Amino acid sequence: MTDILNPIPGGIGQTFMPAERMTAGEKAWTASNTKFEGGMAIDATVPFGYEQDFHRPVYPVERIRLEDFFGEKAIADTRRRMHGWSVLLAKTGR
Repeated sequence: MTDILNPIPGGIGQTFMPAERMTAGEKAWTASNTKFEGGMAIDATVPFGYEQDFHRPVYPVERIRLEDFFGEKAIADTRRRMHGWSVLLAKTGR
């Protein structure tokens, strides 16, 4: 897969750690003198001219009755554990 990039170990970049007060002789926390290992970058760009092919699907949530497939306890337990985007997806189908 070419859309998930793993940075090179020891690459230059931000460590996303808060900078402490510098004392005499210390280097500043800048991208050019900090090192990191690990992480992941995702290329989420859409090729020019193919924008219509990359629309998110819309799920017909208004046509599905969960009660036809699951009991009340299972539905309540699942909704209690949902947060963030999954709540919005369940309400709107987007």
